[in-house]
This record gives sequence, C-alpha cells and structure tokens, in this order.
Amino acid sequence: MPKLRMFIAAQLDHCALLPLIAIQNELKKLVPGNVLKFTPERQLHVTLVFLGDVDSKQLPRLKQALESSEFLNPFEISIDTFDAFKRQGLPTIYWAGFNPPPSLVKYHSGLVNSLKTFLSIQNQRFTPHITLARVKGNLSADELKLLDDYTKVANGHLKQQSLISEIVLFRSDLSPAGPTYSNLYAITAK
Repeated sequence: MPKLRMFIAAQLDHCALLPLIAIQNELKKLVPGNVLKFTPERQLHVTLVFLGDVDSKQLPRLKQALESSEFLNPFEISIDTFDAFKRQGLPTIYWAGFNPPPSLVKYHSGLVNSLKTFLSIQNQRFTPHITLARVKGNLSADELKLLDDYTKVANGHLKQQSLISEIVLFRSDLSPAGPTYSNLYAITAK
C-alpha cells in the first residue's frame, strides 16, 4: 500500500480568514518578491496533528480515531496572536494563533491518545496556529526590522472570533509550486 503524507486540521469559518488575509497583504507590501511564501486562502487551517507519511491502509483507523474523540459542539476560538517561529533568532514562519479553549485541548488530547494506539506520534506541546507565510529566502536587515515592527503592531490589534465546526483529515502532496491539500475525511460537530 502506498504511503500518504497526512495531517489532521480544524477548518476556520470564512469570517476568520478576512483579518488573516489582510495580514498577508501587509506582509506582501513589506517584503515584495518571493522571499515569503504565503499560504493560499483556501489552505489556511489550524493543524491539530501532523501525521507525516502514513500507510494508506491505516485510513479506516484514522477515520475511527477522528470519530471516537469527543467533538460534540463547535469550538469557539479568539484568534488574537500574530508572531513568528524563529530558528537561531531569525523568523522561519509567520503565524496567527490563539489560546485553545479547554474543549479543544480535551479533543486534541483524546485524538492523540487514540492515534498513538496504531501510529508513532511525537509528544509535542499543543500550540494551535495558522501558518500565514514561510520564509524561503534571506531577509535583509531592513526587512527584518520592518517585519518585527509590523508583528508587534498586528499582534496588538488582532482580535477575531471564529467557530470551528469541522475537523478534517488532509492529504498533503508536495511539489515545487507548494503543497496541495486534499480532504480525505471530515467530521462535523453534532
């Protein structure tokens, strides 16, 4: 059986995307060119668990894990953080995030425990975030300063409510143009 690169993510409602797209547009103005690779609007999501390459014969068990974890009501979140993940002091990913509500933490924990019964899942701190852009080149000192200043301003002004009512198992196919995501299975809050 072939292996598929997969992850499990929460879909955002359309209203939540608008301020995120506005941030992306500001970043494009600050750093023109292709140093930043932006996540297309249709691919913005909150990654819950990155699975990596998984044998496709595990699909039924993955579906069962999604369904067995408690997802009774939609999760209400408040996207209120804009920041960058850094490596050696330099930004690698610009992201938006939120403090997860207890119900989402509980769902994530149950999902990970269920997945661990048949997959090798790394123990990682749950940091829910939406990847807005990846740094794919070298940023100049001026660009770094502009981005740092903008991050501080945007972080103080980002306040967007969203309702998460769908959890999706995605397939991710990598190409030079960027990843393409395909919905393999989805569950909706009851």
